[in-house]
Amino acid sequence: MTITRKLMGVNEHYRPANLIEAGSDGVAPDSPEVKAFMDAVEAKFKKHFPNGFFQAWENPRFGASMSIHWGLLGNKQDLPSGYRENDPFHHNLKISTDPRTEMFNARSEFESLSSALYLNPPEGSHLAMERLKGLKLRKVTGDLDRIQKALFKYIETCAKAVKDNQDNIYGADRMNPKYLKVN
Repeated sequence: MTITRKLMGVNEHYRPANLIEAGSDGVAPDSPEVKAFMDAVEAKFKKHFPNGFFQAWENPRFGASMSIHWGLLGNKQDLPSGYRENDPFHHNLKISTDPRTEMFNARSEFESLSSALYLNPPEGSHLAMERLKGLKLRKVTGDLDRIQKALFKYIETCAKAVKDNQDNIYGADRMNPKYLKVN
């Protein structure tokens, strides 16, 4: 049972200690295991996208969770208008804890809040850009090991998609070629 109270316009979630089951299995959001998980995901991303942008942090806004953002353009000055959301490969991912224990365990969920690879529109189209179909991330429920495997597989799928569509990525003609280098 999570109790929510309003504090200066912000929802603050807390759990009384007596409601958390003693010896509940899982990994606490501020544990070294979570830090190691984030470091491993960043290493995997940087292996495939050495010049890309990657950021992961603990996000207390939605209960205990982790947010992961990544994109092709590592330097913010190279983005159109300096906005991360203008990256043609911007991803916003969330990993939620088990709402009953606020721990990462078999009931944790990994999902995409926004993810896409934007391409130039087809000839004769009135669209500004097009999204690559087939680059979807399905929601995964499980512990951090299962989520990590799914995330690694998705990073590899993304790397293949960027390689296959390098000449057709939206705004690639205005990008520094180093950002299109994918391993």
